[in-house]
Amino acid sequence: MWKNQDVINAVYAAAKVLETPGWTLLAKAGLTSLVKDRHAAYSGPSLESITTLTEHEKTLIVLALPPVLSTPPAPRQPLEGKGFFVWLVGQCQGGDPQAIAMQAQQAGLSHVLVKVAHGPNPYRYNIGHGLDRVGPLVAALRSLIPGFQVWGWQYTLGADPEGDARIAVTLVRQYQLDGFVINAEQEYKHEEIRPNAARYAQALEQNLQEAELADLPVGLSSYRYPQLHPEFPWEAFQKVCTVMMPQVYWVAREAPDPVANLQRSVQQYRAMGWTGPIVPTGAAYDEWQRTADGTKWLWSTTPEQIRQFLPAVRQAGLPAANFWSWDGAGSDRWQAVAEFQW
Repeated sequence: MWKNQDVINAVYAAAKVLETPGWTLLAKAGLTSLVKDRHAAYSGPSLESITTLTEHEKTLIVLALPPVLSTPPAPRQPLEGKGFFVWLVGQCQGGDPQAIAMQAQQAGLSHVLVKVAHGPNPYRYNIGHGLDRVGPLVAALRSLIPGFQVWGWQYTLGADPEGDARIAVTLVRQYQLDGFVINAEQEYKHEEIRPNAARYAQALEQNLQEAELADLPVGLSSYRYPQLHPEFPWEAFQKVCTVMMPQVYWVAREAPDPVANLQRSVQQYRAMGWTGPIVPTGAAYDEWQRTADGTKWLWSTTPEQIRQFLPAVRQAGLPAANFWSWDGAGSDRWQAVAEFQW
């Protein structure tokens, strides 16, 4: 059954869609007393029966509630094998959950990491229109591939660290995800945002404990070479993480070397003091870059570079690897990942 905090979170999520203050909607529902004991089991009226709310308001609140688990969750399993980050679900196999699951199965993937939040807001989950691309995808993957792990990831902006942490854990619970990845980058280099990394980590840890998810694996997806980014708050994020997922993108104009990039990245994470698992994220995408003189050039990962990267991960003794990103990989690079036997 839900806790009072679950209902409060759902009301505030609905209020955001309605562009009204969360406390105002909570008061309209007659549920302000829930804040007196946030961790108690919810014993109030059924949300559908609250006559002071409109039907639209009730629908939004109910959609934002986490699912009620009918059976105890299975013990956490370590992340092993190969996988993909998913940014835009709609651009993966046309957004068809069953087609995505079949593609993952045929490629021998062990996991995907789906974007679920951007800052303090859900991502690809529109409770206002009832469109949820994440839930059906999670269900399809798990039904087709036993033991398949679905992780969620969030691009955290740092301006509202408590809000970022709150929505992250809400969505992890809602989708019963197997793990969570913090994607933190340039925003946390700014002097005014940097201290918020510690606030975010503390809030994330607290929310996970309150949700009885203290054992949830948490990863950090960020720069491949920590020594080039000393202003980034590495230590603050490491305190809440159980795995590092460096972005080993071997961007280079000439002769990029995926293996050397991987080795240098792992070496620098170890030198930083990280002794836990490292699961590198390789490159399977294209990007345009502009030089100082205004010249624009295209950098593309090749299938051959992927074929060099994956064996190097195994040889380094790392438990898993994944790629950015499913929606940008294309058929040739996808085939290079699929053909590698983990």
